[in-house]
Amino acid sequence: MTKTRVMSIRDFVLEAKKECYANPDYEVEDFGIGTQRRRHRNEKLLYEDVVHTSDSRQSIRGEAVVFDGEQVRWAMQYCGGLTNKAITKANPLEVYSFLKKCLAKVDERNPIRGPIVDFEEGKLQYHLNINGTFNDFRGFERIEFEGCAVYKCNLQGRLMH
Repeated sequence: MTKTRVMSIRDFVLEAKKECYANPDYEVEDFGIGTQRRRHRNEKLLYEDVVHTSDSRQSIRGEAVVFDGEQVRWAMQYCGGLTNKAITKANPLEVYSFLKKCLAKVDERNPIRGPIVDFEEGKLQYHLNINGTFNDFRGFERIEFEGCAVYKCNLQGRLMH
């Protein structure tokens, strides 16, 4: 895959994440069974992020994919959720609302998940650690409430040739 093509996919992922998370008018498709889907497309590419949650909303698992026609060009899987301490320390809805704000602050140079630089709002802090690049990576995100981990999520992804 050419460097120009990689950059256009990366730019498209950035555009899609901003549309799906930062746009207050964006409507999430809710399938009513703990599954939600966010989609964004341009004339050539389709971004699709599907997340599954447990009944308690304590656990999540998802996949974000970029399609070029019927070909997958980039994919990321993520799995995690609220920690046991989240139930007693923080409001779970507040934690997920904060996560959505973090995802809207996606890093422009490396649009994998949320901001690369730690982000803080009130008593909540977001941390993202990525090993690798947009082309091939593993990572871990964490949200803390007053310094105590209340959300953890592993992620991995890569360009698909």
